Amino acid sequence: MSTGNLTQEFTTKLMVDNIIHELNVLDTLEDILTLKKEWLNLENKCDEAFSCYQGFSWCFEYYKNYANDLNNRHSPIPQVITVHRNNRLIMVWPLMKIQTRTGLTLLTTATDPLCQFSNILYDKKHFTEDVGKTVLEQLKKTAACDAISLNNVPSQSILTTAIGEQGIKENSNQQTALLIVKDQNVLNDLESARKKLEIYGKVSYTLHQAGSEHFNSLMKKLLKLKCLALKSSGAKPGLLDEQATSTMFANLNSTDFFGACLHVLSIDEKPVSIEFGIHSNGKYHSYLDATEMDWAKQEPYRLLLAFIVAWAEKEKINQIDFGLDAPHYKKTLSSEGQILQSCNITLTSSGYIYSKLLKSNIRPLLNSLLRSD
Repeated sequence: MSTGNLTQEFTTKLMVDNIIHELNVLDTLEDILTLKKEWLNLENKCDEAFSCYQGFSWCFEYYKNYANDLNNRHSPIPQVITVHRNNRLIMVWPLMKIQTRTGLTLLTTATDPLCQFSNILYDKKHFTEDVGKTVLEQLKKTAACDAISLNNVPSQSILTTAIGEQGIKENSNQQTALLIVKDQNVLNDLESARKKLEIYGKVSYTLHQAGSEHFNSLMKKLLKLKCLALKSSGAKPGLLDEQATSTMFANLNSTDFFGACLHVLSIDEKPVSIEFGIHSNGKYHSYLDATEMDWAKQEPYRLLLAFIVAWAEKEKINQIDFGLDAPHYKKTLSSEGQILQSCNITLTSSGYIYSKLLKSNIRPLLNSLLRSD
């Protein structure tokens, strides 16, 4: 079943290590949905760090809410790359085709820019580095686009190994900020935040897993607060202000691999600070947080962080990833973590110009200027 002229769904055989591997490209919601059970099983086998944005729930909800609207700015078309070996699913690589404002066609990471990392899910027992390299070479031959554009690939990932020295690397030095949960000084240092808030009313903390009773309404409140904060600072909310994003987040489902949740700090039962995050493979990824503007001076988010650290320790979560643009108070508590590299594998002359000039030089320069406060 075809979704449009830009898509190319196909099945092909790859011979790697004298074993036949079947590569498929799925481009419709119907076909992707048939993969759900296998995809979820693969999630449970994969212990690749920084791969939570390749989970079924996250990707499918994005495809469902954005791929059907070809009038939005990117017109994303699903491209889910799978590899089977002896009828066993051993790799899922969720991608999408988009059109840039300049009219170029890119094959890029599914859900970008809503996701923070580009990665793949794979079965370590059966998926090798050679298979990864062969898959990438096959995509270069059949992608029918100007460039394969991958943002924020973790340096210690099999995807980075598959890419190797290929492509044009962006001039950026992105790193995540990681907090080791067992550092008790964090809780001790932030305990003073509780005393500061208790003079205003009863302080309470609640956790809401995706799919729970209040998750939907609290998720909408968080997005509203975040968009208001961004607009008041002169920044653009981007996709966070889209109804499709709100619907996507509200419909997320937690699995053993992908645990979407909301942490809420309330005063007299009124939520004043909320954080949305994902826990996966022993890590908690802080994704989005916002605070009621009337409470900003009281800094309730500091106390919320203390509650999150305590929760993570209880759940035997080893590290908290604060992401790429962590606020200063979080950075002071953490160390630099995974190095991330953005790469553009060009397939046409137009793709080369776009990758070399805009993505590798101009965009990183603009980002550094915006962050140089």
